[in-house]
Amino acid sequence: MTVLKSLRWPFFFVVLIWMIEITNAVFRLNLEKFGVLPRDIEGAVGILASPLLHADWSHLISNTVPFFILTSAVAMFYPNIKWRVWLFVYILSGVMVWLMARPYYHVGASGLIYGFAAFLFGSGLFRKDFRAVAIAATVAILYGGMVVGVFPTQPTMSWEGHLFGGISGLLAAYLFRNSSSGVFETASHKNYPNIDHREGYNNVENKHFRYNYKRKS
Repeated sequence: MTVLKSLRWPFFFVVLIWMIEITNAVFRLNLEKFGVLPRDIEGAVGILASPLLHADWSHLISNTVPFFILTSAVAMFYPNIKWRVWLFVYILSGVMVWLMARPYYHVGASGLIYGFAAFLFGSGLFRKDFRAVAIAATVAILYGGMVVGVFPTQPTMSWEGHLFGGISGLLAAYLFRNSSSGVFETASHKNYPNIDHREGYNNVENKHFRYNYKRKS
């Protein structure tokens, strides 16, 4: 996957949330009422709508850059599972907020930001691939300060959205830890996932057969 191709969907989503905020401001639609309202049937629509909505311009601006970077990283480094990760974090974090958060409207893409950051970090731990670990370390360095956002330090901030987004991202990293990323696997790993790629004799083993062969010199 080319870099430009991996940026298309994150760019589209950023344009979408900005257009929604502009429309909301110009026509004074008060779209925040479509955010997640926990344990309210009508408020369940926010599970899908809340990441598209923001409380004000500063809220949107603060979310735009980290969202674009982290979503692009997921698309770039995990192209084979990006949509599964996206849907898993998007839906699960919203459902958890609806079930367990305070009874206020919760809006913003920050839950997705925490989810994708947690996924990238968790994937490095669970996959134990040095490239995935390097990405995880980079995320920890750049966004490690986000950890404070999962605690109730500000009453007007949806720390629950941050917390449940992060939990969803870690769960996604664990559940998809053995799924092909599309980037980290070499060509031989893709074709023969059970090969031990050490020098000398290589073993191809699975439940059906065992075969020893020697690599050509």
